Amino acid sequence: MLIVVLGALGVAGGYFFRDRIVAEWPKTTQFYELIGVHVNAVGAGLELNNVKFTQQNVNGQLVIEVHGEIFNMTDKDIAVPPLQVVLNDSAGNQLFDWTFSVDQPTIHPGETINFSTETKTAPASASKMKVTFAGGS
Repeated sequence: MLIVVLGALGVAGGYFFRDRIVAEWPKTTQFYELIGVHVNAVGAGLELNNVKFTQQNVNGQLVIEVHGEIFNMTDKDIAVPPLQVVLNDSAGNQLFDWTFSVDQPTIHPGETINFSTETKTAPASASKMKVTFAGGS
């Protein structure tokens, strides 16, 4: 009986906290779609603003820093999904990417939070850069 109750609680938690689960593990979206349960797209209701990239050479190594803001344009708290930085060459070929989490797990309605990250392993031929919500487009 205990196993049935715990299983039911697990299923209920997976259903009611699905948006948070998808924000943390974007690939679970496919599972929810498979069983016919709607989930919000990664980053839905959030907007990336004032994204800036800086490049500098530190001891012969290319360091790329990324700074920006995330704005919650809804009237609800939203779990902040991980962000992904993608570096491409001038022809648009993806060279490198990394994913990082923002320090604040939840963003309140109308709130703006800052983010920053850096990499010291960027390829020198990287000329185009983009930040997206990980698992989004």
